[in-house]
Amino acid sequence: MYKEESDKNRGAKQQRLQAQHRLEELMRLIDQDHFQRKNRLASVLKSLDNKKAALERRIKRNARQQ
Repeated sequence: MYKEESDKNRGAKQQRLQAQHRLEELMRLIDQDHFQRKNRLASVLKSLDNKKAALERRIKRNARQQ
């Protein structure tokens, strides 16, 4: 009977540890995804700023040529 209780407790502890590990892994993946999205967004915003600046330069150049 003691062995059964011990095995049951060990099983419950292992399940809790596995659940905790899964939660930690999911949190790590979420953090990683957030970091990647943040970097992609920064890249898109930089590209947009560059295109805006290029367009403004083109407009000024065309205005000077006319």
